[in-house]
Amino acid sequence: MLNVNQTQQVSPFLVFFLIHSMQIGIGVLTFERVISEEAGHDAWMSILPAALLSHLLLWLIYSVVTKNDQDIISIHQSLLGKWVGNVLSLALLCYFALIVLQIVRAYIDVIRAWIFPDTPIWLLALLFLLLSYYFVLGDFRVVAGICFFGVLLPLPLLLLKIYPLQEGHVTNLIPFLEADATSLLKASKEMTFSYVGIEFLLLYYPFIKNGRSSQRYAHFGLLFTTFIYLFSSLVTFMYFSQGQLQHVVWPTLDLWKTVDFPFIERFEYVGIAVWLLVILPQMALGLWCILRGVNRMITIHTRLIGYGIVLSLIVVASLIQGREAVNALNDITNQISFIVLAIYIPCLFILSKIRRKGSQQQ
Repeated sequence: MLNVNQTQQVSPFLVFFLIHSMQIGIGVLTFERVISEEAGHDAWMSILPAALLSHLLLWLIYSVVTKNDQDIISIHQSLLGKWVGNVLSLALLCYFALIVLQIVRAYIDVIRAWIFPDTPIWLLALLFLLLSYYFVLGDFRVVAGICFFGVLLPLPLLLLKIYPLQEGHVTNLIPFLEADATSLLKASKEMTFSYVGIEFLLLYYPFIKNGRSSQRYAHFGLLFTTFIYLFSSLVTFMYFSQGQLQHVVWPTLDLWKTVDFPFIERFEYVGIAVWLLVILPQMALGLWCILRGVNRMITIHTRLIGYGIVLSLIVVASLIQGREAVNALNDITNQISFIVLAIYIPCLFILSKIRRKGSQQQ
């Protein structure tokens, strides 16, 4: 096991928030439209198979890290050798950077479309990424604390679903099982991307006290994610008809328009601002994992590398102009995420299993 000072470790129950905070982000504002394109008003059913697959993948990840008792950098080196292992680790860190880029760029797209259309992309990216990096400059406990508050503070937004629910129609959900199995499977594949984030555990596992005991909290985090996606999709599908939903880019933001407070005229603006509390933990945890991985592979001043990574992300985010470019970034990220979840993690589990059997026979 890596020698991580206990003062830098967090309690096992915080894994609930670390897992959940990575999965409820910008995707929850748009996922209903995406899955409805594949399975119509039956698309909410596709959430459950995707959730079961995510639980299986999470179990595979825990099997790898607990049996090896190391983080993914050491596991790659022990399985593939130092050089090949480091190349694979570097590819994984680039994937984490892509996740952070997609999060910040998608949120900027929402802000520019709804609130500040003329604000430069680079300025918003600078503000969000530097703020996230400020948390990373602490230690892992600071990042875990941000994830904790990033789950609790925006939670009241979920209760506001009661407003569109009052205007919804259950008849929009019927007839049931109209979509065929192929359509539901395609929608489940789209939903799998919403559970991206469990793979970050491969790097921060050594920073969890009694890491083995944290597995149940991680699965509880996934269950809570599933509940939010399922509840949100049912409300959306009851409020919008399928024809209306195909013309709505961010269904959740349109649902917030139904919230009626006498002292707030446009609640969706408040919701978008509060959503910053949701994406900050994601960017902070992503940046922390990237810097942790770099620090494990090379001995260079991590803080300087961090500023370089933040600057690079700002530059790349600024180069992504227009809705089509943002959608292309989302598509690329989703495809790579599918490869990581569906191919890389099972292969990592199999290689780890083969290596342990070989070690036992010697």
